[in-house]
Amino acid sequence: MTNYHLGPKSALTLLLTTCAFTLPWKIQLALLCLVVLLPFIAPPLRPISPKASRTFLKFIWFSCTLGAVIVFVNGLLIRGDEITYEFGPIVLSTEGIVFGLQTAPRLLLISFSILLLFISTPIRSIIDRLQESGLPRTMVMVLLLALYFVETLPDRIERIFVAQEARGAPIRASLLSRLKALVTILSPLLLSSLSESVERGTALELRGFLVSTLSVPPPARARTPHIATIVFLCVSLLLVAYRILVWLRP
Repeated sequence: MTNYHLGPKSALTLLLTTCAFTLPWKIQLALLCLVVLLPFIAPPLRPISPKASRTFLKFIWFSCTLGAVIVFVNGLLIRGDEITYEFGPIVLSTEGIVFGLQTAPRLLLISFSILLLFISTPIRSIIDRLQESGLPRTMVMVLLLALYFVETLPDRIERIFVAQEARGAPIRASLLSRLKALVTILSPLLLSSLSESVERGTALELRGFLVSTLSVPPPARARTPHIATIVFLCVSLLLVAYRILVWLRP
């Protein structure tokens, strides 16, 4: 499995997503810990750049906070007969905490599985593989532009912050000031995105992209599935079959 081989990575993403819906939450929590360690111990899943590595580390802290919030909110809102913790007026129930523990690992496991695919694979490799699979070039280009927009979104917002601070606006003073500045941030962000989309569309048209899409695409090259891809897909099918049998059993 090379660093940019999408077959095993996509199958691994599918397997982890299947585990998020079929396995108990305790196993999901163990898998989540394993997924967090994979970029550090598995070379094919290592981040492709320092920026991707920083994004992964930030997402780890964000996921820990999100999981704690999910457990706390469910323990607070779902009332049961057994009370686990009391902090003055705050009362957490056992049923709510258990439901939060069942929900948080599922959401985080799906998120981490998708994140592993993107931080360890360049966008260009993903686009090339989609083109080789026979996907229309128009759809591939639309996906490429959407991924590029998502990737550059933080830099766009940072530039807008700097420009507004240079005009004397207290953007980063407090959380309230950030909320008030939300409208002033969205307006230039949307306008600049629309302007760039028109410019990119014009550039593609001048380069003959619309004409080239009318031609017959080259036949997709046959690829032998990697052994890891076959194993991950088989395990996913077995988990789905097991879950269906458990559901049908009286």
